[in-house]
Amino acid sequence: LGEPILTICILAWLKAASERVLKNTVQEEEKRTILRYLERMRDEEIFLPCFTAFADLDPKCRMRAGLSFIEYRGHKDSRVILHYVFEQEEQERTEYRREEMVHVYGGIFVRAFLLFFGEKIHYYITEEDGRQEKLTRSSLLEYTERRREEDRFGLINHIAVAYEMRDDVTFQKLSEEYERKSYLADHLFLQDEGGA
Repeated sequence: LGEPILTICILAWLKAASERVLKNTVQEEEKRTILRYLERMRDEEIFLPCFTAFADLDPKCRMRAGLSFIEYRGHKDSRVILHYVFEQEEQERTEYRREEMVHVYGGIFVRAFLLFFGEKIHYYITEEDGRQEKLTRSSLLEYTERRREEDRFGLINHIAVAYEMRDDVTFQKLSEEYERKSYLADHLFLQDEGGA
């Protein structure tokens, strides 16, 4: 009808649509609306973890489909600090890193990590409202196999799983496929070395 739609309404609709996409119940008309709304969210520099469900519809969402996200809901005017450390086998935990989480919209804060099979991050979140800092949540983020493993790092993860399970046949086959793709990428996408 041409009425302006609030960003929060679009985000709520996209969240619901992401669940329908995962269940494969989205209609063609909805797909066009999803793409239009995703473009608007990009214009507003908003990306929520649920947008990765649209990887089959939108190549720009596919680029983030292999990431693992920590999402936190707090007060929009607070500073939300993520304290995290990568778990390393055979080593005691080192000092926690500290960084401010990105405020996406309306009190939603997000931090993305690229995790591979077997990697884990221990973390806790503090929220600072200007006067005090309070611990709000602590947890563990680890690599989990997602619905689609065709992202750019999916093959590496499958190789790691095959290695861990001692599946030599699959490990060999996937390693050869990785080598082939790597060779093609190196030769199809040559970098300009300062020529013309």
